[in-house]
Amino acid sequence: MVNNHSVDLGIIQSNEMYNAQWVIRNTGNDTLVINKLKTSCGCTSVKRLKPTLGPGDFDSLKVEFNPAGFDGKFTKHITFTTNDTSQSSVILILTGEVIRELPRAE
Repeated sequence: MVNNHSVDLGIIQSNEMYNAQWVIRNTGNDTLVINKLKTSCGCTSVKRLKPTLGPGDFDSLKVEFNPAGFDGKFTKHITFTTNDTSQSSVILILTGEVIRELPRAE
């Protein structure tokens, strides 16, 4: 269903926005219904997936992370639930390390 359960943004600066993306594919024979989508904090926002995916269909889940106010390593969770009885809840993980803005070379 998901191409990869985690994305590591690596070392990032606190003064920029960062994006991650997951591909969600319906590998079943019936329509996949995306019931609920939530993030672990307000610093992470998602573009809503299509509410349903037919057999073989896919959609991209795009996530934007705002590291302002963070310093050090972070882990954020994006959770969605579906009608798939074999995997009704999927947890995606976004990780990285925030550093303050690097001084400009003179």
